[in-house]
Amino acid sequence: MKKKALKLLIELRSKHQHNKVKGFNFNNLSIKFASGDNFCPVCQKTTSILKTQSKTCYSYRYGIFRLTERISYCKDHKYVMNTNNIIKYYSELADEIVCDDYKITYDLIVKIGLLRYRNHMQLGEIQNSLKYGYASIDLPISTIGLIGKRFLEYCKMLHQKYENKIKAEILSNAGYTLHFDGTTEKQSNVIVFVVKDSISGNVLDSVKIKSESIDQIKPVIEGVVEKYGVPLLTQSDLKPGFKTCVDEIFNKKALQVLHIYCNYHFLRSFDDYFKEDYQILKKQSTYSRLKSRLSTLADSIKFEKVIDLKKCKLTKLSDISDYYEKNENLTHIQGLILQICIKWILKYKTDSTGKGFPFDLPYLDLYIRLINAKKFLEQININDEHKKNWDNFSNIVMEILTNESCKKSISILKFIKDWFQKLRVVLYMQSGNEIRKNYSPLSERYKLSFTQLEQIPDNIEMYLQNISNQIGECQDDRGKEILLKFQKKVNKYKSNLAPPVHTYCVNAKEQKLILERTNNCLEQSFRTDKSMLRRITGREKLTREFDSVGELIPYYNSMKNNHIFKFIFEDEDILVQEFASLFFSHKNSRSETKIIELDTMKSNCKHDEKLVLSA
Repeated sequence: MKKKALKLLIELRSKHQHNKVKGFNFNNLSIKFASGDNFCPVCQKTTSILKTQSKTCYSYRYGIFRLTERISYCKDHKYVMNTNNIIKYYSELADEIVCDDYKITYDLIVKIGLLRYRNHMQLGEIQNSLKYGYASIDLPISTIGLIGKRFLEYCKMLHQKYENKIKAEILSNAGYTLHFDGTTEKQSNVIVFVVKDSISGNVLDSVKIKSESIDQIKPVIEGVVEKYGVPLLTQSDLKPGFKTCVDEIFNKKALQVLHIYCNYHFLRSFDDYFKEDYQILKKQSTYSRLKSRLSTLADSIKFEKVIDLKKCKLTKLSDISDYYEKNENLTHIQGLILQICIKWILKYKTDSTGKGFPFDLPYLDLYIRLINAKKFLEQININDEHKKNWDNFSNIVMEILTNESCKKSISILKFIKDWFQKLRVVLYMQSGNEIRKNYSPLSERYKLSFTQLEQIPDNIEMYLQNISNQIGECQDDRGKEILLKFQKKVNKYKSNLAPPVHTYCVNAKEQKLILERTNNCLEQSFRTDKSMLRRITGREKLTREFDSVGELIPYYNSMKNNHIFKFIFEDEDILVQEFASLFFSHKNSRSETKIIELDTMKSNCKHDEKLVLSA
């Protein structure tokens, strides 16, 4: 009879969703459970009822019902040896439905959790879905929020349950890479510190810490190493203390583990070299109202037909030049070309690749476009009809170009950018023909070939030699200062920029793998986690939600697509059973320990559950 009555109840509810079937109200049910173990595993005598406990439960499948459970015991073998602890026998079926100290059933936890974190529904939407949908349960929004958090807590427990499978996967890969980093939100008092393996994609640990000091992160990394073994390498950004921390951990074990600095973060650390001069350009643009004056001038040139630069494929200055040559005889062409050039200048942000400062310098791109457009327009013979607009444009440009501080900053920024771009080429982190909309800051295009990986150390040495030669020839003090800074920083980090080739065997065949050289796996996780929080809250600021569930979300997001856990999250019934097993197995393990303490080897046969439905 086990589970048959509950299946019948689910079928009835699905047929009569609004709880109306011949005057029978499904939300007034009382479900009684008794232990399937109605005999003592030691003496085989029939057990007696110790107590009966009841509570009102909320379930997506069964509605609101009163659960009554009879807990039994053996009169002759009541206590654990040498203690006052009573050996209790519980209902297995009740344990599969709801946890001892909780009124919300596992299936409702799963339903709310998936609606929130898989379907990205907000709390109010989930409340209406439960109230007017199949469940017909009206829960407060605050309760739904707590249930959603409990779902994530169960996901973390599920991750811990399957740690043995994660270890087996690490073993099959002949090791793991230990990536670690922290993330936070504005006005938040906590940092979510995550440790991840980039080979398998598994989150190995996720905790809240107050700061990224050595004292805070060291126990976390030590716990991961103790649990999963010594990693192939460790990797982080350039925050102070990160490398020192891992060196202390492995030096204590007399081990040499290579620490790799994220190549992207290494390059981004050169932003200080650009800031001073870049701010001069930015302030000059704001002070002179450059963009608004250009826009006003472009709008003042009126034509019957508006030219769309993108549709006409006029996205480069060379395209505009070709367009002029083809239409040179048109009477209005000079005014039109001026307007097109100004619009092209104002589209300066398209030169950026979306990687942020200092990879992209939009204000420098603005000034370079301004200068190049002026050179092109000076080659055109202007007639009297368009001379006024032409002069206005020339005055705007000259106001910038005659500013000494602005001219010097443009020159310095070009110089710094040139050596920065050379360094990107050396590390195979060059921009190439990147299209902004297609690539994230840590793009997959930065993966290396085996040949490129071998070339990086030699490339760095050649780069340093070129800098040394340039320093000897450089007559400008500011330029020499910049080159010395480049030389010092590259020398400091050069031995921690290229990961080794990882060799391992699969089915007696040798496999080679280039390990990740960026923290892409963590950066993408952080973006995904925060994007999810913004979608389910509808808010930009995530301080409260981040403090509440920030360290739990990485487990869910890494598990739902991982092959170890994917089949669980694709089937709600399996997920419900897994959540129930987290607590049922814990209770069983305690019972087994008690029986072992009684020193018995007798069989523990199971009988059918006793279940009664009444209204």
